[in-house]
Amino acid sequence: MEKFSVLEMGSHTFRAMVCEGENNSFRVILRERRYVGLGNEIDQEGFLTDEGVQKALATLEDLLKSSSLMGAQRHILIATGVIRSIRNRESLLRAINERTDLLPRVLSGEEEAELSLLGASFVLKKESEILVFDIGGGSTELGIKSSHGSLFYSLPLGCLLILREFLGCEREETLWEKMRSKIKRELKERLKSLFPVPPLTLIGTGGTMVSLAALLKGIPLKDVDPEKINGTSLTVDELFRIKELLFGLPLEERARLPGLDRERAGPIMVGLGILLEIMEYFKRENCVVSFGDLMEGVALKYIGEG
Repeated sequence: MEKFSVLEMGSHTFRAMVCEGENNSFRVILRERRYVGLGNEIDQEGFLTDEGVQKALATLEDLLKSSSLMGAQRHILIATGVIRSIRNRESLLRAINERTDLLPRVLSGEEEAELSLLGASFVLKKESEILVFDIGGGSTELGIKSSHGSLFYSLPLGCLLILREFLGCEREETLWEKMRSKIKRELKERLKSLFPVPPLTLIGTGGTMVSLAALLKGIPLKDVDPEKINGTSLTVDELFRIKELLFGLPLEERARLPGLDRERAGPIMVGLGILLEIMEYFKRENCVVSFGDLMEGVALKYIGEG
């Protein structure tokens, strides 16, 4: 049975997942994450700063070391989020190759959406009539699989990027409403060509969704695992109660709540705003949370296709 790792360089978080796999299936034996916050390391000209480059390299080396100690012999490295758009992307990828001997695969937004749908549908055992979205630091991906076909979108709705534009939206109602209005406009504009949507199950993946599920269930971040999160239902009413709980709380107080820490507590209100607008746009009163996401999708692709 082969051991391999999937590593993701995201806008907010770097992750590693070590698996044992054979015969088109796999078992996860290690999950690790590191908050890097590359979305906050982009200068005004669109370049990742030197400090951001060094943070990325050091974090990636750390995750590779952990994966190798668990016996991973093959490493699949993907890059998402803001890394797609930074102006010095190629020099970053060369530096990664020189330091690690790995060739990173920069996923397009549509590829990311497709792989997220694949991973979530595998974990939740729901193959069709689903809409899977992943709220990230630099973008939000959305994939639809229904009787009408499949569509994949990447939307410029990232928690870190929107937070930079609407600093204070977690404590000022006017800014909160302006932030939600921007998200509403983006959804309307970006999805205007969407075919008529049949009744779909909304499935949310990513750190924002996991944190909201853990907060709802009162699960401390250190105790969060797939069994406790997968299949959790979040209703609009519950999300507005969470909004009232979080609104106006200083960062340090938010960070002490179940499912949150200092890094996740910062952009959580923006993530909540994106989620509420997605549910309103598709006229759904609840959504389902999947711990499985892009990482599982990449693992399935690797096992199936190499």
